[in-house]
Amino acid sequence: MSVAAYTTRPLHKELIVTARQGNIEIARLKGLPNGHYVVFAKMVVVTRVDETGHDSARADFILEAQSPLAQGTVDKAMTTLWHSKDPGSLQPADTVSMHLATSLTAVPSSSGSGPVAGLPTSSVVLSCTSIMGTLEIRDIVITAIKVDSISIVP
Repeated sequence: MSVAAYTTRPLHKELIVTARQGNIEIARLKGLPNGHYVVFAKMVVVTRVDETGHDSARADFILEAQSPLAQGTVDKAMTTLWHSKDPGSLQPADTVSMHLATSLTAVPSSSGSGPVAGLPTSSVVLSCTSIMGTLEIRDIVITAIKVDSISIVP
């Protein structure tokens, strides 16, 4: 059994996401060659005080494979963080972990951004929608592990 792993840590500082922004891409692992993958994503989410003075938040996350055969291959997660008014309470924070198993068939790269310029590539994209509040997202990691096959068990 052959195994190859691809990983990215796209941020060197925190990313701020507000409800006004709608659904935004927060990270992408690109340049994945054809094959079967088990993909993991992890991030730390902390609330920030917004313009109304509140620091509670709710957000939805989507981890999605972007390849013609992988359409509809997604994992979804949600976090709700609220601040207690009790003296000494900590700032709300959560670690969000996601995963999916997918088969990628790469499409030709027009930008030459793949492992070798001009060869086909696929991507895995992590996006976030703040439903309420302002979020600080940090410590994002996406890892794709290439495996020989994937079996869907009912």
